[in-house]
Amino acid sequence: PQRLMSRTEPSVADRSVADPPADGDGAAASFAFPRDARLLDKRAYDVTFGDNRRLSDRYWTVLVHTPDGTAEPARTTNAGRRACPGGARLGLAIAKKRARRAVDRNRIKRVARESFRHVRAALGDRQVVIMNRDAAREADTAELRRALDVLWSRLLRQSGSGTGREKTRDES
Repeated sequence: PQRLMSRTEPSVADRSVADPPADGDGAAASFAFPRDARLLDKRAYDVTFGDNRRLSDRYWTVLVHTPDGTAEPARTTNAGRRACPGGARLGLAIAKKRARRAVDRNRIKRVARESFRHVRAALGDRQVVIMNRDAAREADTAELRRALDVLWSRLLRQSGSGTGREKTRDES
């Protein structure tokens, strides 16, 4: 006895995956990944690859660049608007050499983006590039996510408040 859905009932497929989950008080919590949150061009990647702090484990290498406020002019979009003021940006460098199959690379990228979306607000003004290591190909999705979450917490713990400004020795 299968029940046929009427045309007036929305199906699961009709609901948008991008709809943010609701908090307990009914307010929507946004974990979106807008274009402004991505490293898009060679210059942004070069800055992060050139001046970074490296965190790694057996699955991931995370490069973190913290702008000092005077080194770079404000990022702007084509329309001349200031892009993503104070927001962390993510770049992915998922190597084909480390994960040959496209399905593996796509899964690795999906895990990295999802994890970044959840921690983006705490990262402050940082630019982050995530790279995969050989073991990531064989790991299951939950294990990859846990490992990346540990790296995020280590980064935030080492930097103090997580506002994007690293502590110096004198402040410790």
